[in-house]
Amino acid sequence: MTKRRLYQISIWLLLISILLVLSAAIYPNPASNMLLNSQFDAGLEGWQVVNTENASFQVLEQKPETRLLLQLSTGASENWIGIGQRVVVKPFQTYLISFDYRLMAPKYSSDKLILRITEFDRGGVPIQADEVSTSEALLADPLWSTFQYQFITDLASAEIEIGVAVLGVQNLSLELDNINLKPMPRWYNKIIHTPLSLLGVSLFALVTIVTTGTITWQQRYKLLDTVDKGIRTPMFGGLKNISQIFLGFWLSILAGNFLVRHILCEHVISFDCPYHWPVSMMNLRWPTIGNLLTAIGVLVLFVIFIQYFPRYRYGLAPIIAGGILLLMGSTLIQGWYNGFSWPIIEDHLHRGTQYYHDAMDFESVEDILTNFNERHLSLHKHTKTHPPGTLITFFTLERILHNINAISIAIGVISIVLSIFFLYRILVTEISRSSALYATLLFILIPSIQIYYIASIDALIAAFLLGFLYCYFQRNWLISFVGASISLFLASMLTFGVIFALPIVFGYDLLRWQFRKALGISIIVGLLYLWLYLVFDFNYWAAFFSASHTESIELSQGFLLLVSPISYVFTRIEGVLELILFFTPFLALLMIRGFKEPADGSRLIALSKLSLLTFALLFAAGVFRTGETARIGMFIYPYLFFPVAFYLSKLNLSFREENVLMFLVFMQTILMQLFGFYLW
Repeated sequence: MTKRRLYQISIWLLLISILLVLSAAIYPNPASNMLLNSQFDAGLEGWQVVNTENASFQVLEQKPETRLLLQLSTGASENWIGIGQRVVVKPFQTYLISFDYRLMAPKYSSDKLILRITEFDRGGVPIQADEVSTSEALLADPLWSTFQYQFITDLASAEIEIGVAVLGVQNLSLELDNINLKPMPRWYNKIIHTPLSLLGVSLFALVTIVTTGTITWQQRYKLLDTVDKGIRTPMFGGLKNISQIFLGFWLSILAGNFLVRHILCEHVISFDCPYHWPVSMMNLRWPTIGNLLTAIGVLVLFVIFIQYFPRYRYGLAPIIAGGILLLMGSTLIQGWYNGFSWPIIEDHLHRGTQYYHDAMDFESVEDILTNFNERHLSLHKHTKTHPPGTLITFFTLERILHNINAISIAIGVISIVLSIFFLYRILVTEISRSSALYATLLFILIPSIQIYYIASIDALIAAFLLGFLYCYFQRNWLISFVGASISLFLASMLTFGVIFALPIVFGYDLLRWQFRKALGISIIVGLLYLWLYLVFDFNYWAAFFSASHTESIELSQGFLLLVSPISYVFTRIEGVLELILFFTPFLALLMIRGFKEPADGSRLIALSKLSLLTFALLFAAGVFRTGETARIGMFIYPYLFFPVAFYLSKLNLSFREENVLMFLVFMQTILMQLFGFYLW
């Protein structure tokens, strides 16, 4: 090894060491307790005492330790009796709460020792409260017991109140000590603050430097040119290579996160800002060996599939089969629980706030429709902002499949099959059959589809709205009117956001003074809801206004621009960037170039422009405040994809060039699945 090579390695190791030191300073090891006076050394300072009428709170001192003695008197009411403390937290951060306790008297108690976690937004308004019982029965024991509970804070959480108390009516003496609240370390904390991880990072960097140092710059250029060759100029319009697109976009995202989240939001002005801005509902994670092996297996499957794909361009069957396998595989990177079970049951906090839990409280589909209006406001936050179709879907699938994972898979399979069929049939009306098949396959590889189609009710909504678009423009009267009406009805039973599709297709026809189809479909859907009202007493409009009022109250008490202008501006930017991120920067650039191409008479381009106008109006109205825009607004992605397919069809790309583009899109999906956990 030459002196020059040793010098280069030394410089690299020095830079890595400096980076790690700076990282350790920026991201300190979160090992300290966030609660004040957790061992009661200063008495009850820092703690709020709740309900002292029927209880006494005494700090016992036994050198060198202190502890709290809580005693309930006879006839105590069934109210919360205990202590609490409020602390500042970060949204979407995992925390661990623990405390020691022991029952002194009586020997056996039927009372419950309860941990309560109440979350507050920046305005001090309670968001939600969770209670967890340590045990159904307390037994006297001279030895201390320890209780631990892990939870994740809500999207809008700024503070939480931790309370430990007894709920009971009998005489009781209980001791508490060491009440701790700590943030769980994120993956970068584990790397920075763990000696073995630091050693591993250093060794990895050293091996990488030595290995890549054996490749000359000329060889590196050839490798890069091999990847970029053929798609460099015609596809992306003058950019030297795809690395500029990839690195430029991700560096912009990282810089935006640092500027908005860690400077503006924390030190300049407070506003509705998710921790991983502009991605609102996500936690970074460090993949396990199993996750990595699964990702490698999925990539091998993908490479085999695209190698043989050109030989089977004779129909949709290979695309449907490959789409289902890749969707299952990429979701499995998250693991069975995180990928298939958690989006439906979300039981890591024991909240039970998903559609599934509400659906299980009903006895039949008739019960759901008949009592939905009456029970609407008593349902959980997800269900009460949607029509009853969400409950009917999960109720029916549970009765048929009796398995959470099977329900998730069924939703994904139904959604992907319908989306592939409808999108292909739409595209083939304006571009060649082979181009439409390729574009359809490319569409199902984008991150938003691969991440959110399994288990998400929004996937079914996107599929039904795509079916509505397909049927609407069919020449056959029966398919056009009946098919479009049924598709629109099914979508409207799952979301009130179905209003997005109406201005697009209705506006397209109304601009051409064609009123009959729009009017006819509106009448058919209206008659279907009239039938539901007469037979089941379900009032769709009452549910819609109730949901709108509930969402308005829970989110901001009014129009976001007037209530919080800063939040309005940055959530608009956040939503747009999130849409692009889950669409990939490559397809976003191709979409722009597709709009620039002459497209006189193209219905698809016209519909795409109308969709962007409609979406912009919804954004301006304050819709998608802070939430998973890429999931909730999934129905816009087919419209964004129309100009991409239109542009690619004009390039006459080779099979190799098409495969490179598919690899770029799917590789971003794999990386996002590996390093992100997307909260629903």
